[in-house]
This record gives sequence, structure tokens and C-alpha cells, in this order.
Amino acid sequence: MLDEWGGRERSMKKQAMKFLANSLVLAGLLTVNVSQAGTDEEVAAIAAVRDAELATVNEGNAANVANVYAADVEFMPPDEPTLSGADAVAAWHAAVFAEYDLDLQYTAADVKVFGDWAVEQYAGNVVITPKA
Repeated sequence: MLDEWGGRERSMKKQAMKFLANSLVLAGLLTVNVSQAGTDEEVAAIAAVRDAELATVNEGNAANVANVYAADVEFMPPDEPTLSGADAVAAWHAAVFAEYDLDLQYTAADVKVFGDWAVEQYAGNVVITPKA
């Protein structure tokens, strides 16, 4: 398959792995208010953001990207320069969603809360299908 962004041929599996890896990095950049260490309420708030990201990707809803990521997000798409800000990330997603259908599923998640910081590690799978 010829990649429209980089002009290089690459497999869908490689694309999926890179997308997933970048999603894992971005987990720490999601917008969440955390005040006390590890309460059930805080973990649930983080899970709600993860669920919103999942729905945004699976629906192909680029307009909702700005509601999922922080305004000052630094997003690292595969083989491309880093994007700064939710508007730039939304535009990137719009281009991806115009060309591909994505099916993102998270298979595991572990949330650690440290005062005002939260870190989430999660695993998942993404299937990327070119649109006809």
C-alpha cells in the first residue's frame, strides 16, 4: 500500500502498531482533573476519557478530538512531525478518518494516580481499513 503521507510503502500491521504505540504515549496527555491519590472516582474519570477517545476514533469523529485531548497536547503521528495543539491534532485525525475506518479496542488498562498526576498504561488493538 502506498502511504499518502510519507509516500512509502508500509504494511497495515506496521501502521496499526505505530498508531497504537502513539496512543499509549498520549494516554498521559489526556485531559483529566486529579486531586487525591487513586480514588475510585478519579480512576472512573480517567476511564471516561479513555472511553471518549475510543468512541471518537471508532466513530471517525475528528470534530470531537479537541474535546478528548488537552488544548496544549503534543501528538506524535507515525513518521510525521510532532503536532502541537488540539486543533492540529483534530485536522490530522480528519485526514486519517477521510481515508480509513479504524476499529480501536482496549484490552487492558492500569491507572496510577500520584497527587495531581495520573499515568495510565493500556494495551489494545486497532484495525485500519482503507475506505473504498
